[in-house]
Amino acid sequence: MANNLLCPTRSKICTWVTVFVSVAIGLVPQQLYAVQGNKIAVSVTIVAKPCKINDGQIISIDFGNDVMTTKVDVSSVAAPYKKIPINYTITGCKGSSALKMTISGDAPIFDGQLLKTDNKHLAIKIMKEDGQIFPINTPLKFTYPNTPKLFAAPIKRQGSTLVGMIFSASATMKVEYQ
Repeated sequence: MANNLLCPTRSKICTWVTVFVSVAIGLVPQQLYAVQGNKIAVSVTIVAKPCKINDGQIISIDFGNDVMTTKVDVSSVAAPYKKIPINYTITGCKGSSALKMTISGDAPIFDGQLLKTDNKHLAIKIMKEDGQIFPINTPLKFTYPNTPKLFAAPIKRQGSTLVGMIFSASATMKVEYQ
């Protein structure tokens, strides 16, 4: 009967929790639970083993020393110049094959879908294999172990003129179970 109060459905997890609670209550001295008829609510969160991204190492994208500032695109829609693959791995996902990935970071003031760099006129476009933009801070669903093939390309602010310089950007890749 107590099992039905705590767990309307008889799952193994719920049964274990009920048994655990019953045993714990059985260990309490008689005078502490003299009042009968109280319901005990038990909340259980089951957390699956986390996936490992890139074996815990930084994912680095190097555009090289030959980026021509005059060829950098001004649109996040155009076929990008200097499109570089983002090489990474995801391993150890044991909870489910249905996952979602988010690349979190700051966006430049000129386009909220791009990743901000330390140059106010330059941003990074993250793309999926089909060329469609993968906006930052937006989840992308996928089925493990088929990880999304991603690419990065520099994008300049419309109306700006880029000068040769070193630039950098940073973001966090997060993978979650759906």
